Amino acid sequence: MMILRTISLAFVLALSGLSPAIAQGMLEAQPIAATDSRLTTARQLMKNQNWEAAAAMLEVVYETDTANQTVINLLKNCYGQLKQYGKIETLVSRQIESSPLNISLRLELAEVLADQGMEEKAIEAYRAAEKLITTPDPTRHLLVVRSELRHGLEDEALELIDRLRKQSKDTTLFALERGAVMESRKKYASAISEYLPVLAADTTMEAVEVERRIILLLDFPESSQEVEKLLVAETQTTQNSRVVRLLADYYIRTNRFDQAFTFATKRDSLEKMQGQSLVYLMRQCYDRKLYSEAARFGEWIISRHGGSPSHIEARLYYARSLARIGKTDQAFAQFDTVAARSPRDADRGQAMFEAGDIYFSLLHDYPKALACFDSVISRYPVGMGYVDAQRNRPFCYLRMGDLEAARRTFTFLREHPMTDDLEEESSFHLGLIHLFEGRYDSAETSFRKLLVDHPSGFYINDALQLIMVLTQAKDAPDLLSDYGQALFTQERRAYDSTRIWLDRIARAENNVLADVALYRLTLVNLQMADSAAAMESIERLDSGYTDSYYRPYGLKVKADMLSGSRATVETARSIYKLLLEQFPNYPFASDVRKRLKQIETDFKVG
Repeated sequence: MMILRTISLAFVLALSGLSPAIAQGMLEAQPIAATDSRLTTARQLMKNQNWEAAAAMLEVVYETDTANQTVINLLKNCYGQLKQYGKIETLVSRQIESSPLNISLRLELAEVLADQGMEEKAIEAYRAAEKLITTPDPTRHLLVVRSELRHGLEDEALELIDRLRKQSKDTTLFALERGAVMESRKKYASAISEYLPVLAADTTMEAVEVERRIILLLDFPESSQEVEKLLVAETQTTQNSRVVRLLADYYIRTNRFDQAFTFATKRDSLEKMQGQSLVYLMRQCYDRKLYSEAARFGEWIISRHGGSPSHIEARLYYARSLARIGKTDQAFAQFDTVAARSPRDADRGQAMFEAGDIYFSLLHDYPKALACFDSVISRYPVGMGYVDAQRNRPFCYLRMGDLEAARRTFTFLREHPMTDDLEEESSFHLGLIHLFEGRYDSAETSFRKLLVDHPSGFYINDALQLIMVLTQAKDAPDLLSDYGQALFTQERRAYDSTRIWLDRIARAENNVLADVALYRLTLVNLQMADSAAAMESIERLDSGYTDSYYRPYGLKVKADMLSGSRATVETARSIYKLLLEQFPNYPFASDVRKRLKQIETDFKVG
């Protein structure tokens, strides 16, 4: 039939008066055009996951053009999806007949044989692939080893590794691969013996991967104790500072601070860091709010490395930690020492800013905080201390209730932003000030402008919620006034007053803002560490306002509270799952997934 169609076409072309050369070209173009059309159709079928139809289409093309690599690759893809490994084997075997020295094809044949459970034939195919490697090239042998491991032939892979190590006299060859097998067989000591020599060569990418694996082994309950002992023994016989650091970090994670301190000081000595590793240890403790431990380490560092390059950072962390455990006078003394001893204005400004931050955040003495921030701005206009002092000044005015001064400073920062997010932060708080003062149209305009100017900003959800409040209660100015007072007292940290205002809104005859008031009341109760009151306000929101936009937020808070106790974690899990199923587009979805995964992990470990 194909011959008849070709003759017929030639006859038509001849009658049309075309030259023989042009006619021949058009004849040759016909099979190419047909192939391209079929490939396009096959790809579309594959895109729609109609693998069987795509394979049938491609088989037709393959029979007319068995050397077309594109067709072969597409066919393999289809057969793989259909789990028709025998057909893949046939295709690969035909390719090997025409390219017998192609190691990639040999490996592909071995893999497809393994996929069919034909272990002996797969091993023969792997050995045939190995014979093609005639040069001592570890990267090519690595292809074989990793392929064998992926397809469950661990013994074959280990045998090949041992043989290659003997030939090359390199006992660390393929340590990652051999160590992984030992891990899978729960031979943790053998795995560590593979990893440690690689870890000593800490400039290689392999060493980075080894470090990651050792961290996982330390954190895995079944292996942690054995691996810890092996690493400790290693530090007693070698000078591998990377192992020392791994142990120091591990002891911090497990709250074993005496051991962490021991290994941090050992690392500091090995690397001649002049206290820097101990400052790192302080930073880890401080970030985890382990302020007593950070202060203890700081005192030790300062007593022994008081003149080292790291002593300024150590003193700052030491002072911050002292303040957090109630020793504010000692903290101020450390900040004064930094200001007196450091030759850098940036360090002096940072110390003075942090002294102001203690007045602001801990002592709530806003005039003194403002005085410190003003001094930083006038005397040390460099570094992050200067930026943070500028940023915190308007909040001092807000806390003191001076809205006009707050407006003036926020306006300045909006018009002269020093960081990318400062303009957005200032714009949002200027909108809040309008709300506090009862200028609701101006407040709504400010928040809507913020959405346009900063569509991916930090305050976008807060602005949206406030726009909803202003829109819903536009005909209830008394409620808006009460809501503005609630937010104003909250901004000033007068939480008892805030709770009174919010409860008044929640119980008002006009309940248009009751749901958002209950949600905010929940958050304020949590800030005051009143979990019982927080749970009560959540229950009021959940039962009384089932269609509220804020109900999912309240349920999220409830789940967060319940997830902290093993007795209630199952309830938390069910709430998280409900939130993902019914409210997948809420902003908290990613955090819910993270928390749910953590619960699953804790249960598996437990």
